Order: sequence, then structure tokens, then C-alpha cells
Amino acid sequence: ERGFGGVLGPGSIERARGVLEGLGDLRLAFEHRDCAPWNVVLTDGDAPAVLDWESAEPRGLPACDLIYFLATATFVLEGSIESGRIHQDYAVMLDRRSAYGRIAAACLDEYSRRLGLDRDAVRRLRLLCWIERCRRGSPELGAGTGIDERISMEAVSLRLVGEELGLAEDAAP
Repeated sequence: ERGFGGVLGPGSIERARGVLEGLGDLRLAFEHRDCAPWNVVLTDGDAPAVLDWESAEPRGLPACDLIYFLATATFVLEGSIESGRIHQDYAVMLDRRSAYGRIAAACLDEYSRRLGLDRDAVRRLRLLCWIERCRRGSPELGAGTGIDERISMEAVSLRLVGEELGLAEDAAP
């Protein structure tokens, strides 16, 4: 609220509180906190391995690594940052009728099933994921990827907080 309340616009803090109030107790999860395509490699046996563990949190939030990975993978594959299509491509990733949406939904559904999270909790965790990324700051998205290095994931995360608040508003009864 202190850091970003004025940037998000009137009523955003209250909307965020409203969305997060219904989250309830969560199972703690080991959270990498930078699980993105640039930190995943294939081993010689074609098994995925995750690099760059200095930000890891053993008592972290569930689903946030997966949400972050799915979003950043979409942004990298679609060139969302360079084209300015963050909102549109994020919406495509959340649309179960799109190719990215089907993949994201399948991954999140399986993850949720295994952890006992309902779809509403995942929706709330998406907002919390982006709020948390804004709060703690994040590494440059562009580092080593050819993307404009002035664009940080913190700025993208702030946009996605607004996107989730808009989605939350649309989902309200």
C-alpha cells in the first residue's frame, strides 16, 4: 500500500484487500521466487533442472512459482514486453480456450489438485504473486535475453496487479 497504492489508482487497495481476504490458510511451499524460462535448463538426460536459487524461500507461497513461470514463458514466446502486449497476452494465457490457456490451466489444475487448492484460491494467489513480486522487487527481465533491459519484472508485475484487480472486478458477483 505504501509503495504502490498511489500508482494503482483509486480503490485498488480496497479491491486487493477484498480479493485476498477470502484466501484463507495456505499450505507453505518451497518457493524458488525466480522460476522463469531463463532459469530452467535441460540436463544431458533431458530432465529439467532449475538454476539460480539465491532468492528461494523454504516457507513460501504455493502456486506462485508456477504462475510466474507460465506468465514469463508466455511473455518470452510472444514477445509481449517488446510489443507492449503484456495485458493482452496475459489474458490469452488465462483463457482456457487458447493454446497457452489450455497449457496454463492444465498445469495449474494439476498443481491445485495435488495441493488441495480450489480454482478461487489460485485466482487469489495470482494477485498475491504479482503483489509480492512488486513488494520485494525483481531482477531485470531483459538481462541476457535481448529485451530492453530498462524494463523490469517489477514494472510488469505492477501492471499485472492492475490486470488481476480488473479481472477480480469482472469476476465479482
